[in-house]
Amino acid sequence: MKIKYIFIVILFIVLTAPNVVFAAWWNPFSWFSFAWNKEKVTEYATSTDQNKDVKKTIADIKTETNIKSVNQQSEINGLKKEIGALKAITNEPKPTNPIVNYPAITDSASIIAPESVEPALSDDPEIKVDWVGSNVYSRDGGTYGSYSIDISITAGNKDVYVPQATSNSKNMTIGFFYTVDGKEFNGTQDSDVNCGLMRENFCRIKAGKTSKIGATIWLIPYSSGNYSVKFLKMMYRIDGESKMRTFELNENVGPLFIE
Repeated sequence: MKIKYIFIVILFIVLTAPNVVFAAWWNPFSWFSFAWNKEKVTEYATSTDQNKDVKKTIADIKTETNIKSVNQQSEINGLKKEIGALKAITNEPKPTNPIVNYPAITDSASIIAPESVEPALSDDPEIKVDWVGSNVYSRDGGTYGSYSIDISITAGNKDVYVPQATSNSKNMTIGFFYTVDGKEFNGTQDSDVNCGLMRENFCRIKAGKTSKIGATIWLIPYSSGNYSVKFLKMMYRIDGESKMRTFELNENVGPLFIE
């Protein structure tokens, strides 16, 4: 019976000893558990606050990142619009200029000036005196004088006709009128009108062409003296007109001493 009692006491001690050892009032390490727990709580709180700050910072970073992403997307969209506008301008049909093929020039001397447009011609001809002159020739028993005048005529739109005769000619249409100046002339006169193209006793200048007409007067006086010839005027007619026109000359030729 005593042994059984001892066994029961030992069993009780074995079962209750751990509770007594780990009890707070018995364990000296548990006397400062409040401070240790407080530090743990503070540390936990600090850690929690830091986690909150980290989470807030992460949220702010995400927000800023989203804002930047939105701004970048806006810039990208704007650039896409500008690129599209540039492509539209580039793709617009350009005006086509005619291609002019100029001949290759190998030598400066081969350059041909453009043809000048000549003004329209009128019916009136251009008339000018080119030359006048006189000379003395010998003859049997004396001398005789020669008095000449050259006229340049450029016809207009129509042909020009000059009578092939002078004022000493009889029964003919007169082309050149002249007078003999000096002492009263007694002697023989002769004359001639020459040109390149003749038609029925007329010198003909074709339309748009230039030709020269010459008139010469020969004087053979019966007595010696100084003689000169004055060409007064020239008569001409334009094709299609019946009336003669007058060109004033008033050219003195000489004097010559003829004997």
